Amino acid sequence: MRVTRKEGLVRLSMLAEYLLTLDERRKKDALIPRFNIRYWKQVNNYCGTSACAVGHAIEAFPQWGLEWDKNSVFCTPYRDGLMAMRSAMSTFAMSCSEMEHLFFVDDYLPLKDHEITAEVVAAQIQKFVEKETVNASIDSTT
Repeated sequence: MRVTRKEGLVRLSMLAEYLLTLDERRKKDALIPRFNIRYWKQVNNYCGTSACAVGHAIEAFPQWGLEWDKNSVFCTPYRDGLMAMRSAMSTFAMSCSEMEHLFFVDDYLPLKDHEITAEVVAAQIQKFVEKETVNASIDSTT
């Protein structure tokens, strides 16, 4: 099912709010993965599971239809026949460059991986949503 831009922005806001509470949630539920921007989902026998923002969206918001691809050797997102990046783009109604800006490690440089926390990503998502909401309201008045 096609997601509107407005619905995609609402979903991004919900994901940002979830990421901001991730540490508190993990204290109550050890099965919630740690945050790691490098992996959709990574299972490590020594330190448990970690996941990026999109990986957390799969676990936290199953109603969005984003799920793990059961046919993939790697843990990759899947939605409506779309895999990996395209599935996330579809879930949040965003372009490839917007997806990269919010969810890829290169857009957070010069921060080191351990400095790219769930809170840092949530802040970037919130800035993006605010900017896009302002742009949409300007567009609707012109």
